[in-house]
Amino acid sequence: MDSQKFINIILQDTFTREDAVRRLRVLRIILEQKFFTQSKDSSLLQSRDISPDDYKIVQSWLSLSPDLFNHINIYKVLNNISNSLDKLPDIIFYVASEINDPLYLAKITQWVREFIAPCALLDLKVDPRKVGGLAFVQEGRLQDYSLALFMKRKRQDILDLIRDYSISPPM
Repeated sequence: MDSQKFINIILQDTFTREDAVRRLRVLRIILEQKFFTQSKDSSLLQSRDISPDDYKIVQSWLSLSPDLFNHINIYKVLNNISNSLDKLPDIIFYVASEINDPLYLAKITQWVREFIAPCALLDLKVDPRKVGGLAFVQEGRLQDYSLALFMKRKRQDILDLIRDYSISPPM
């Protein structure tokens, strides 16, 4: 297996640039422990502040590519993977509140990868003004689909509707 196929494995369950960088660090720690330490216990992993989810995900990557790494090529392959991840496009995604639900984040990423950029990593930004919608930046262009922008564009229509309603409310 080559590093590009490994990138595809990574992208199956890694949706943000932040997750990719953190999990690549976890991968390095796991591989260094495997190839260069006598101790095989999990205390090293616990002392490095690795979440159980990240550990499980990275272990699944390794199970899908058992022959990619060895004690000789570990850093060369990790650098190739890191360089490949650096080249993936970032889509800055503005949302009204933090997304803590992994399934919701997976759905958003699936939509982004289907309609915007197939191998994109998200860079999530919280902007409370994006209530009722979202915005994203792709190739330097802001695409705003928020309720606030819609209301700003339709301000006069909304004011006219309110004025008409206040003059003659429905019976």
